[in-house]
Amino acid sequence: MVDGVVEGETRVLKPANENPWYVLMTLYGEQDGERVNEELHEKNRAAWNSWACQGMSDEERVKAAESSRLSVGELSDWSARQAEITKRHKTEMIERNGVNFDYPGLPGAAKRNDLRSVAFDHRLIMVGTVFSADAWFDGSIFNKNAEFGSATFNGMVAFPSVSFSEKAGFENATFRDATSFRSTTFKGEAWFHSATHNGDAIFNAARFENFTVFNSAKYNRQANFNFVVFVDGVGFGLAEFDEETTFEFATFDRRVAFNSTVFGGNVRFYVATFAGFTDFSQAYFGREGQESYSIFTNCQFQKPTNFRDATFHSTYPDFSGAILNDKTTFTDNPANWPQVPQPDPAQAKASCAVIRHTLGKQGLPEAEHFFFRREMGFAGQSGPWWQRPPYWLFGWLSDYGYGILTPLLWLCLLIVGGASVLAWGAAESAPSLDFWQGLGLSFSNAFNFLGFHKTFQTEDLMGKLPPLMKAFSGFQTIGGVILLFFVGLGLRTRFRLR
Repeated sequence: MVDGVVEGETRVLKPANENPWYVLMTLYGEQDGERVNEELHEKNRAAWNSWACQGMSDEERVKAAESSRLSVGELSDWSARQAEITKRHKTEMIERNGVNFDYPGLPGAAKRNDLRSVAFDHRLIMVGTVFSADAWFDGSIFNKNAEFGSATFNGMVAFPSVSFSEKAGFENATFRDATSFRSTTFKGEAWFHSATHNGDAIFNAARFENFTVFNSAKYNRQANFNFVVFVDGVGFGLAEFDEETTFEFATFDRRVAFNSTVFGGNVRFYVATFAGFTDFSQAYFGREGQESYSIFTNCQFQKPTNFRDATFHSTYPDFSGAILNDKTTFTDNPANWPQVPQPDPAQAKASCAVIRHTLGKQGLPEAEHFFFRREMGFAGQSGPWWQRPPYWLFGWLSDYGYGILTPLLWLCLLIVGGASVLAWGAAESAPSLDFWQGLGLSFSNAFNFLGFHKTFQTEDLMGKLPPLMKAFSGFQTIGGVILLFFVGLGLRTRFRLR
């Protein structure tokens, strides 16, 4: 149970000093000043780490010291400090709560750290601390700064329905198991940059009311931000999501940056609302050789959105029902788009149409046609089989209206190859044709509208051609018109006014 919440249970907030774990955290005193008392913090941190790591193996202590940026010695001196910490803990609890306080005893380090429904009225500084067991903060309120920078959480961590009134700092923190910030409210700044999540990270229905930073964070398992609300700006730049990531029904009220973010697995922004400027520049969606999808279905992008140099490795993004801002940018570089067959060509076709429509509004014909060609390609892979051949021919003969050389080569083949066919087919006729005569007849067939037929298509010759060759001449006339049209279409596409 990641959240640590018992269904139907109601709690009344208790003063922090009645909680034995909090007193251990502040064993040598609470942070009362406007600025952090670093000397006091170091003493409190050393006492907490000595107690928390008493049951850890040497290997676990080395890993914890590395992630919390500490010396191993601070995590290994419990035997030398046990008597002092045990005595001081009891003394502090009684002094803070009165002589009639029922002392609960020193908590066991291997048991869950139970800080549920606690009112933290002083700044809590846990920078560089180690939690060897599960830590539950369900329903608690932090009325001052809560700083867990470079902390190491070896067990499950639960902050559901917690309220952070001021800064919440988890920068460089390491979460080795599942983490939950479900329905948590961050009223002050929230800092999660460079944090590492080795277990599932759950932020569903969280509310961030101030500037929030997730830059360079690492998510090695699933990350869920469903129904989350970001009232102020938020940054996910250079963050890495290794497995499935969801932002379903998320709301971004102001600027959001996913620049250079890596989405290694599936990512879903289903029905997300982007009210401010959105930046996905140089983001990576999927990994080469792994099938994954990126869903933006029914999203609303109310301000300009930047997908410049974003790379989609496996599948085209799904923009079905999405509303893109007219200033949305995409890169028309083939290297940024999937080079593998699409599992759902109809969906890829629809998404290319949405992108093409958006770029067309910006007057970018080159980029617009880039996605038009892909749209036509996917049209030839979807729908009933009998509807596909026209798209295949359109692509083969003219690269969907973009090619100039391609239809010219087909036109040359029609004329030169046709000359050989006509010379062979008329070999038994009188008069017979050699190759050069056949070439002239082939040319006049392909360009019948130019009037060359008066020179080559004599009544005597045409009357004695076999019926099959007459039919072939008609085919050349039709083919020549079509291919010449494709050449003109390619020229228009390439050289129309930008």
